[in-house]
Amino acid sequence: MGPAQAVEYRARAFGRNVDLWQQRHAVIAFPWAVYRKYADDSGGRAAAQLAYYALFSIAPLMLVFSVILASLLEDRPELRADLVNSIFGAFPDLAERVDEAIASVPASSWAGVVGVLGVLYAGLGVTESAQYAFNQIWAVPWRIRPGFFPRQGGALAMTLLLYAGLIGYALVTTWSGVASNHDIAIRALVVALSAAVLFGVILVSYWVLCGRKLTFWQVWPGTLAFLQAATS
Repeated sequence: MGPAQAVEYRARAFGRNVDLWQQRHAVIAFPWAVYRKYADDSGGRAAAQLAYYALFSIAPLMLVFSVILASLLEDRPELRADLVNSIFGAFPDLAERVDEAIASVPASSWAGVVGVLGVLYAGLGVTESAQYAFNQIWAVPWRIRPGFFPRQGGALAMTLLLYAGLIGYALVTTWSGVASNHDIAIRALVVALSAAVLFGVILVSYWVLCGRKLTFWQVWPGTLAFLQAATS
């Protein structure tokens, strides 16, 4: 065995010993396993892609959402204003831009529908990226991943789910403003309802986005972790 082979052999033996050592210590093994899973699933690429599309998808999706609200609540402008304020309260600049965009929607019904559908399609990039990330994390084989049209259908279904969650969350938030002067039991109920809405949206998103069948017991830990991260 030459010097180079000897160095390689010792390096491999050292690596095996370190690997065996970390497997015997859960404090080290767990974070290392999480890192390896993240790296094996190309987590950095999926996260970057999701962040990129989210940046350019939020405004179109919020525009479509506001148009839907304006159409559904045309006879109840006060409720619409309360819901919009609940959702866009933290983003006043975005709310102003969305209002300007809604004012520029063509008066013609067909032109308006085509415009809204085009904006909606432009905003589906973030949900398609989420589909890719979920399929990577759950190791869905490429041969059973959805094709173009099923993928678009899943992205649209996820977008509608997000809209339903936003409406539910906004209704609870609006009600919390009315119930803010009531006793602690009412306020606790509002918090519980808000958490339940978010939990439901996150939970169902696993079944909508992932290309394989998942059980409740497989996804509830991740749902709770996601909920904690989203509300912290």
